[in-house]
Amino acid sequence: MVPKITTDVEIRRVRSADAEALCLLEQALVEHLAAPPTYLVGHEARPQEECARLLADPEHAVWFALQEDEPAGKPAGTPVACLLRGPPSENASTIILDRSTSSITGAYSHPDARGSGIATALLNHGLAWAKERGYTRCAVDFETMNPQARRFWLRHFTPVTYALERHIDARAVPKNE
Repeated sequence: MVPKITTDVEIRRVRSADAEALCLLEQALVEHLAAPPTYLVGHEARPQEECARLLADPEHAVWFALQEDEPAGKPAGTPVACLLRGPPSENASTIILDRSTSSITGAYSHPDARGSGIATALLNHGLAWAKERGYTRCAVDFETMNPQARRFWLRHFTPVTYALERHIDARAVPKNE
């Protein structure tokens, strides 16, 4: 079933009291990335205390999209998507490591909200917020093996760099004796 395009969405800045809801969305993202075809395993969602610290940090900004109707049996007002903005990762390309670049450090949409326009509305809200604060560029790092993310981000951004990370199965590495 294709979700309907909706404008019945509230976008609001996440507050410290929302740490548990943010952790739930981050856990859903971790599970999504661990599933095929992405197979990104070994990551964990932040504990609630860490989510609360992130929300209190002025270097970070987080928004929720709350759908007004009741998607997938969730109560109205339940967060169905989030967007996190913050300083770029230390592992980010040096091209995007400057004070003029706002970085999207996380994003997730509930499967029932995908294709509804909610993520685009959330992105536009985050970009407007960054522009108001003087940022001239925005960077996002996403897993290219995640087909939903790839389609979404490449609709809105032009890649400036690609990275490949390779993990060798420990069974293939000779043990030093």
